[in-house]
Amino acid sequence: MSMLKDILGLRPKSADSAAIRGALAEAEAALAAARGRAAILEDQRGAILLDGSPAEADAHEASLAGAMAEAGRLAAMCAALPARIAAAEARERAAELDSLADVTEALAAEGAALVPQILRDLAAVAERMRQHDDLTAKVRAAGTELQAGGRQRIELPMRRVWPDPTNATPTTFGFDRLDRGAGTVFFRAPGFDPARAQGSLPRWLAAKAAD
Repeated sequence: MSMLKDILGLRPKSADSAAIRGALAEAEAALAAARGRAAILEDQRGAILLDGSPAEADAHEASLAGAMAEAGRLAAMCAALPARIAAAEARERAAELDSLADVTEALAAEGAALVPQILRDLAAVAERMRQHDDLTAKVRAAGTELQAGGRQRIELPMRRVWPDPTNATPTTFGFDRLDRGAGTVFFRAPGFDPARAQGSLPRWLAAKAAD
């Protein structure tokens, strides 16, 4: 590589950081080669000046000057490329963040749209729970009267579907297997006592199954 057009051929083929890093690697390799040639020519310079013909000395001086000029140009290119790489990486990172912001905004909007549905469904569940509590209260009161009259109590509504008739291990109908954090509505951690979980669904279920 001895002509300027060859050095200009090392310019990055595109503005993305990968292409610029590739151009830097090529320029650094070319710079190392040019410096190597210049070092060899510099080592030969004294002998050529002492023993060579005027034409040989002129040719050697021209080669040495060319190698040094080539190395200087390549060094300037290598020095300028890191800033180009940093700018390209900054542009690419900004584009990534823009894309992430767009995706996240869509996710947040989707989540927000669920809130009215959740509130509606919770209201419906709360109404079902109130209906169940009213029925349970009536069944429990009637059971007390039946028992006082020597009759068998009517089984409570929750007890009819309670998976563990002995109630040895209060059950949450699978809600305890949903990993949502100890003490929340849908989770029962190891050692978690539904009877002590104020306001939790496990506590509500356990209470409605207790005679």
